[in-house]
Amino acid sequence: MTSSRGKSGAAARLRQADAPSESYPKSEFARFCGKDGIDWAGILEYVRGRCKFIEDRQLSKHLDVPSSTLSAVRKGNAELSMMAKFRLLDRFGYHQIAEAADLLDSDELAAKRRRAARRARSATDPQRKGGDQ
Repeated sequence: MTSSRGKSGAAARLRQADAPSESYPKSEFARFCGKDGIDWAGILEYVRGRCKFIEDRQLSKHLDVPSSTLSAVRKGNAELSMMAKFRLLDRFGYHQIAEAADLLDSDELAAKRRRAARRARSATDPQRKGGDQ
């Protein structure tokens, strides 16, 4: 007897049937990992170049990420969603959740440090607070 319960939304999105089967060498992913976390903007540019995309709209559709998010990630104003990160890790061959979770855990710590540094800079930069009048 089959269960009436459906797959969770996250699990279904992770295994989208219409997702491209494009994969990237796991060895290439290593160059985007450093002590400051994972260079997601660099990964976006790598995927864009590898797929020969010209516009963000193409990359956005390929990764199922809004174009505005891609732009904000490049500028350092936003982070990719956890789901987008998992999809990218999957394409680089990190199919076991433990591998992906370890990478994302260290990346989240680095992201927290970056956010704290941005807050510290904005607290000491009067122009970011509204400027002198």
